[in-house]
Amino acid sequence: MQWWQYPAETDRLTELRHQRMLLRTLADDIALAAHRLLPAGTPVEWRSEAQRAYLERRWELAALLAGAERSIDETLAAVLARIDVVKAQLAADAAAVAEAVAVLPR
Repeated sequence: MQWWQYPAETDRLTELRHQRMLLRTLADDIALAAHRLLPAGTPVEWRSEAQRAYLERRWELAALLAGAERSIDETLAAVLARIDVVKAQLAADAAAVAEAVAVLPR
């Protein structure tokens, strides 16, 4: 690697931060959709079979979205952990370069 080039970890850190942003946006969108699916209360005036089936399907969709939220949270945690690893590697590389520069004759 030449002195004017950034290390590959810098590009990886940028990619991971972009993934983090996308995952947080997706998590927000899913949370909003799940909130909209859940009724404020069980409508007592819904007495027909079709209305009850419709309400049941909304609850099923909300449960699926809750599962998606958990998956995204797990993925986001993995991305955050990877960001920490890459940042630590960049800090170690910077420290190694600083040590190498310190021993150069002036």
